[in-house]
Order: sequence, then structure tokens, then C-alpha cells
Amino acid sequence: MNIKALICFSLLFYLTVYPQFSQDKMNKNDLLSAGTISVTIGGTFPINGTYPALITERVDEFISRMYAQAADLTLRVTSDPETYRKLKEQLDNFALRGIRLKRAAGEELIVDLQRFRLNGDFKNNPYLKNDDVIVFPANDINRNFFSVSGVVNKPGTFLFIEGDKLSDALELVDGFNPAYDKVDSVEISRLSYDGQTETIIKIEIDKDYQIQRGDRIRFLALETQRRNFAVSVIGEVNI
Repeated sequence: MNIKALICFSLLFYLTVYPQFSQDKMNKNDLLSAGTISVTIGGTFPINGTYPALITERVDEFISRMYAQAADLTLRVTSDPETYRKLKEQLDNFALRGIRLKRAAGEELIVDLQRFRLNGDFKNNPYLKNDDVIVFPANDINRNFFSVSGVVNKPGTFLFIEGDKLSDALELVDGFNPAYDKVDSVEISRLSYDGQTETIIKIEIDKDYQIQRGDRIRFLALETQRRNFAVSVIGEVNI
């Protein structure tokens, strides 16, 4: 049985074990009075469908719980380490940024769980409401990305979201490494659409600067010489 078939089989089992709440079983008033609401997951996530959630749950808690349940059931179908690794890799391939939260009243929010997990700002992790729909974007990190390196705490590559600024990039890498003084410039490398031309832009740090899809961002500073240098002494010496 191939990887996709295993996932389909386990998710089918999941949907059988955890059926959707419907009007036939419990009406909306009953759900709300029981402290339970109905939330739909769509887009590129390990499971799609409508499931019960608690009125006290925020997006991150609900999504983490649903992922854990789906992963547990999916990964039970194999004892082969290599198949397990591939299944886990596919299960983990979903975006934490650019998630759309659509309310029944027509309101739409953009949720950034990756930033929430870094800074704890609950504006990126709102409470759920009845009939919410959570839509995950495609996690195409190979094409829809920007990368950050240089004198930052946690360099890495991140999913690009329309409207991203230099301040967003800085937040995702947990800011500047405090060992460096006077971090005042940034170098941005941009490839043309056909990949044949590279443009290097060097500017002073402007947190409102709009970055673009595919940008490779490097924050610059003079290398610090305040390091934990050590000297090794070997041979016949007194300690």
C-alpha cells in the first residue's frame, strides 16, 4: 500500500470514528448550551471537514488537537520506520501563516500561528465561534517564500504572505542577535521571474519596507570579536 493510500485509509477511519455534528443529532442551540460549537477545516491540512470544538478554544488549540488526533490514527497503520517517516513528513506539510478564518457573519481574519507561537500575541490566535471556517493555504515553501540570514537569532526560510514587511521578517527570526552592535543595514537578493537575473539591494533598516516573494534577506553588522576565546595547553605542565 503506498503512502497516499495509507493516509486516505486512516483519514477515512478518522472520519468514521469522529463523525460531523449535524442538525439531525444536535441543533445549534443545543451545541452552544453544551459549550460546544461547530468548526470547519478546509484547504491544505491533514484533515478537512466539520468537527466539534469548545467555545473556550482558540484556533491554535483546536488545530493542534485535530492534528494530534489525525496523526495518531494515521501513524498507527504502519510499523515500518521509513513509511512512518514519509507519513509524518506529509502530515507535517501544512502552513502556519496566512490562514483564513471566515466567520458566519461574513468577517474574515488572517491568522498567523507561527508569529503567535513566537510572540504570544493573541490577535494571531483568536477564539473560535460557531460555524467558523478555517482555510489553510498551500505550503509551497519552495516557491512562495522568503529567507532571512545574517546577525539574527533564528535564521530560516518562511512562507511568504502578501503584505509582509521587514518587521515581519525580523519578528519571525526573533530579532537581532544581541552580541552585535549597530545593526543598521540589510542586503536583499532578488531573482527575476525567469531566474536569470539577480538584483542586490542594500538599504538602511526600514521596518515598513515591503518585502517580496522569493527575497533572500541578510541583516548586516561588523563581526564581533567579543568571543569566548580559549587557549589549549598540552605537554608536561603543572595544573
